[in-house]
Amino acid sequence: MTTTPSPPRAPPPLAAIAPVTTRVPVGPLVSRISLLPPDHLVELFTTLSDVSDGRSIAALGLGDAASEPERAAYGLRIASLTDRAATLAGVCDALSARGVPTWV
Repeated sequence: MTTTPSPPRAPPPLAAIAPVTTRVPVGPLVSRISLLPPDHLVELFTTLSDVSDGRSIAALGLGDAASEPERAAYGLRIASLTDRAATLAGVCDALSARGVPTWV
């Protein structure tokens, strides 16, 4: 019987670097809100904040037409700008409630 592995709880390279550094903030260049489910993004950045002792930065973006080929390659549709902005606001609110610094 094969099982599907669960998605990572934090970006693996950042999760590996975070516990062995003590002063450097860690975070991705930008995570596009349109590529991962909102709850997953919140969990990912909350976990990264936990393993980095609060030194993580959640950098988030809406995504744009330039990322269309990447989304199409994975069969992802892009939501309307209004829907993406609402999702972004919700993720930012959830991260703020958990004390995770967020850049938009």
